[in-house]
Amino acid sequence: MTSTTNRRSSKTNAEEHGAAQRTRILAAARQRFIEQGFHAATMESIAQQAGVSTGLSYRYFQNKRALVLAMIEQNLEEDRRNLQSLSPTASLAGFVDDLAMMFSQRDADARSAVLFSEITAAATRDPEIGKALEHAEAVAREDFIHWLKERDAAMGITSTIEELRVRELAMRCIFFGLIVRSTREPDQDVEQLKVMLRRVLPLVMHDDGT
Repeated sequence: MTSTTNRRSSKTNAEEHGAAQRTRILAAARQRFIEQGFHAATMESIAQQAGVSTGLSYRYFQNKRALVLAMIEQNLEEDRRNLQSLSPTASLAGFVDDLAMMFSQRDADARSAVLFSEITAAATRDPEIGKALEHAEAVAREDFIHWLKERDAAMGITSTIEELRVRELAMRCIFFGLIVRSTREPDQDVEQLKVMLRRVLPLVMHDDGT
């Protein structure tokens, strides 16, 4: 029994160590892509940034494409967690506060406008990356549309799928606009952000602000 337990413990430790190494390399790749661009960054420079050997970085990611694919997946998982944390029955004021806090506390490197541009450019050149990005965006869109439907139902509102898709598009434009804005103004006033959201979000949420 003890031998079996030790083997399981060793396997768990190895998996946790591997996950930590993978996360470290991925974070280093984000930084290098932001600082140097996708083409200029090399697997060697990424490994150096992560504090690991180049050989070890290749063990977890075969190439830069694999790194970008992992970033797309990671971003999608983060988006889904963030959306799940927002209650569809919360007041608009609560939603604004949650969204503003989420945005102000997000990892700037993870949601950098520069990184977004680099991934988008890579997607136009690499069909595999393009397909992965298209899939992630489609999942995120459908998740938010489903969330809007739940909120509408809680408020006794019925919306057509066309209306829901327009509202989702408006929210996406707001979100990505904030990403770009935060890159240019990293110290933007959170209270000012809340004021803007309180004025704009009723159009997306079908809410009068109460």
